[in-house]
Amino acid sequence: MSATARIRMRYALLIVLGVSAVACGARARPAPPPDAPIDLAPADALVRAGCYRCLLAAFDRYEQALGSRVVPEGAREKAFATAVLLAMREKEIGLEATPWLERASMLAAPDEGTYIDLVSRLPWTSPGISVDFDPPRPFTPTAFEEWRLRVSPSHAILNDYLSVAAVCSLGGGLDAATVRLVDLEVPIVRYRAGLCGQAQRPFLEEVVAADPGFAEASFFIGRYEMSLGVSPSGVGLVGSGREWLTRAVPPLSAAHDGLPDAPVVSIVFAGLMRARGELARALALYDEALALRPAQRDALLGRTITLTYLQRHEDAIATATRMIELGTWHVGDAYYWRAWNGYRSGALETAAADIAAARRLQTNADVMLVSGMIAYDQKHPADARMDFERSLRMDSGKCAARWYLGFLSVDEERWSDAVASFAAAGDCYVGAADALRAEFGALPPDLPAEARQQQTASYDESIADSVGQAGRSFFNAAQASVRIGDVASAAAYARSAAAYDSVKARAEGLLKDLERR
Repeated sequence: MSATARIRMRYALLIVLGVSAVACGARARPAPPPDAPIDLAPADALVRAGCYRCLLAAFDRYEQALGSRVVPEGAREKAFATAVLLAMREKEIGLEATPWLERASMLAAPDEGTYIDLVSRLPWTSPGISVDFDPPRPFTPTAFEEWRLRVSPSHAILNDYLSVAAVCSLGGGLDAATVRLVDLEVPIVRYRAGLCGQAQRPFLEEVVAADPGFAEASFFIGRYEMSLGVSPSGVGLVGSGREWLTRAVPPLSAAHDGLPDAPVVSIVFAGLMRARGELARALALYDEALALRPAQRDALLGRTITLTYLQRHEDAIATATRMIELGTWHVGDAYYWRAWNGYRSGALETAAADIAAARRLQTNADVMLVSGMIAYDQKHPADARMDFERSLRMDSGKCAARWYLGFLSVDEERWSDAVASFAAAGDCYVGAADALRAEFGALPPDLPAEARQQQTASYDESIADSVGQAGRSFFNAAQASVRIGDVASAAAYARSAAAYDSVKARAEGLLKDLERR
């Protein structure tokens, strides 16, 4: 079944009714007699309204008119313009778009080829760094100028939409000259202006206020909100505030409900759910996206990370393996997460091979930390020390690296170094516990009960682990101080350790021994 036929079937109800009174404000009306001209006014109104489903319904109306015995004036031009708008819209929400460009080409007049050329150069929206479609030819100022020289006055709305898209795609933002030249009173043009950067977000909010079902506008509002806190794919934190964890939910939920067949929307929404700690919901969304686009790398990476957090190590390894087999995108991340899950599963040799592959592709504090842990367990102390030290140079907050460096110094009987490493590890774990408490206190207030329960258990475990490690670190620093005869330091570290239940009894016993000296 062709893309056009598939779309027509999906929106058959809209076609039967004429236009959707709920979605776009037009009245349903009976089909005209076979010999009567089809009224294009409802379709024209749908194009002005501009939502994806509106454009689909409008195109079907125009196509019906083209197939009638009495073809209304302007039907071909309107069908062509709407097909071009649909191609742009599908690129904006990460759908294929090519069938609409092909349909537009079939409808194009000889002087309308520049429209198709320019739109074919527009990039697709993606959820992260991976690309699902072949990169288009570069979108250049020259191509834009060639289109402007051949612009057709019969395509007023398409001209305004494409002008805004072109100016913003060239990196200039929505400049004053473009604002003066286009009709921003038309909802579809206001929507496209809203895609030109965070400063233009009010245009999107106005569009949604007028039509709450304008799912694409809701998607980009949610994405703007997420940009205040995480990367678009949800892989990495980029901001300190956490209000976005709540504010981004309504628009992305609305976008997902309105665009269930757009994997990009599902993946971005999944990233938000994972950042909120709603891991089961995040996993379901990643799986939903992968059912539509099985090789989507950002979805595979998000799924791998989510499964890791859920401690489903074998499933995480399988998903990471799939990414490695596909190649191209996130391969270094895939090797890292497969190494971590393999290490946690006790598969030390395969984990070592995977972390070595990860190091060849990317180097960061986490990779070096896991590499050091594996080297330590494999009894390669020199390699482990270099990895831990490198990890700390990249991120001084890697407490585990300091902890392991302390043990490496103990193994080598470098007692002064051991004192320094364990003392620093203790301070680091204290800071880590405080940071975890702050994060827990800032959890979104609207978390569902199940997710809150899961997050509470996870934070409780992580805080308890950090607190316990702090006590053990201070106790180890005390013992290492004893080995170099520094009784005063040993007593100070032992008193610090005695405040922690994990080593309280042993620390108090050490203090008594020190007092007798």
